[in-house]
Amino acid sequence: PTSISSCLPTIRWPLGPSSPPMYYEPIESLHNRRGAAANSPSSSSPIDAIVSDVPKAISSLTAPSATLDQKQHALISVGLILLGHGYADDCHDIVTPLSWSDDTHFGYGPSVYSTAPPSVVSAASYAHSLVHRREAFNSGEYGMTGYSNANYWSSASNRSRGADTIPYGDMRRAILAASKGNSAAEAWCQERIVEEGKEDDTYWESRALHELAAQVSRPRGGNEGADVAAAEL
Repeated sequence: PTSISSCLPTIRWPLGPSSPPMYYEPIESLHNRRGAAANSPSSSSPIDAIVSDVPKAISSLTAPSATLDQKQHALISVGLILLGHGYADDCHDIVTPLSWSDDTHFGYGPSVYSTAPPSVVSAASYAHSLVHRREAFNSGEYGMTGYSNANYWSSASNRSRGADTIPYGDMRRAILAASKGNSAAEAWCQERIVEEGKEDDTYWESRALHELAAQVSRPRGGNEGADVAAAEL
């Protein structure tokens, strides 16, 4: 649907211009916090229509005959679109019930972790890691910084029962392609992707990119080569 596809070109990874702290509140509370103007679907930005009505955005991606698996993947897709526009809390609310075994006060429904298909749990866990990468150095759940929590969820996705369904090879190829033309980025990719992965052309370690994002989002100085590589990627 156009309401979804029009938001894809404006997604920004891995970080936006800033990484504000998260609120860990339900989507309804986030709407109230932002105010009526910020949640109006008549706003000029396509993402506002999704932010203002998440259930409608999710239903627009699935046919009435969609399987539970398809509906849950649609949830993750909408969550990633929101995250790509800076709405980390909204994405977190959506992916938490799919990746965490306990109910939470902010989750988009009760936990379905124990019954969700393996591919859903793995994708939601990976998306969960991206949420906390976006949180950056802010302190969040259990007193952990965003980057520390991102590493936890990267490990969780790697250990999950559907880890083989995550398109690591596609991610690897996309990052390698993005590095072309920048010597610092190419050097980082050679070390952290090609050499670490050896002969495995599907090797991808998201924790390495969390580390790189941390280097570029901290105060400048220190490893300037890594700073340049992170900025380019």
